[in-house]
Amino acid sequence: MLKYVTIPDIRRYPSYANVNARLLYFHVAMAMDISSRTYAHSWRQLSQELDIPLQQLRTALKQLERDGLVVTRQVTQQVTYGITQRVTHKVTEIYIVNINELDEATNEATNSPTNSPTNSQSNSQSNSQKNNINTPKSSKASLTDARVAWADMGEKLSRVLHLEQAVSEQLVSDFRQRQLLKKKTWLDEGDLLAHLISWAEKHLGSTKVKTVTPSRSDSQSRSDEYARTKAAEQAKSQQEKDWEEVRKVWGWYQERLANKDAQGAEQMRQAYEELKTKYIQNYRQDYVQLESNNGGDKRKAGARTEG
Repeated sequence: MLKYVTIPDIRRYPSYANVNARLLYFHVAMAMDISSRTYAHSWRQLSQELDIPLQQLRTALKQLERDGLVVTRQVTQQVTYGITQRVTHKVTEIYIVNINELDEATNEATNSPTNSPTNSQSNSQSNSQKNNINTPKSSKASLTDARVAWADMGEKLSRVLHLEQAVSEQLVSDFRQRQLLKKKTWLDEGDLLAHLISWAEKHLGSTKVKTVTPSRSDSQSRSDEYARTKAAEQAKSQQEKDWEEVRKVWGWYQERLANKDAQGAEQMRQAYEELKTKYIQNYRQDYVQLESNNGGDKRKAGARTEG
């Protein structure tokens, strides 16, 4: 079944001249959910689908936002891998502004009070005085959510308050959601930024942002493991180290016997005897207990050699 979508004629907007912005707009419009006019996808997926580098894709989306053609926000999405594994991550939700909303924004921008040059001087002065007294309104249209470059607000807030980018983006997202509920408008971008900064300063203490600890490199992991091993070795007594050396040579001796390496076995046996003799001389009092734990290594070695 064919799918039909309704979008405005965007050829008069500056972003239309950008091929990437044009392609992104049409792609999202074709793929959006008709009822909500939204399309949620990760940057990487969009980049692969459109074959556009990530940086160029972000630039294109910012241009569409500046023109008021789309509105974006960060949402949480769950993805299922396999049968039971569910992963939650943040994606960008793009809202395609409908024709009525664009018309309202255009009318606000173009409907400014004008006076005919043919009016009499007295009427002009009278009307001017009345306007100054009774209706001191700005000739500029109010800045609506649809025409705000929200992606830039996070960067500006980060610079002004010296915040990490993740913190500033979360503050902007929270601020925007609350202003959308109030249907808030602003005189211009400066008015919006001043309101945002004031709001952020009040709510900064209650904002919780999860930080991701960067993964350690393999080199750092090996270095940490080596440090732990050295600390464990230093904790052992010298006697334990010496006995481990005796046991190690005994193991090598057994391996060569198993491999029927008579010459190598004889060398290891001699090394074992020398180390064991030295150990007995240094730790004579404790040797009886270690000898029983060893299970008569020397006697076993002699029996296997003779066999």
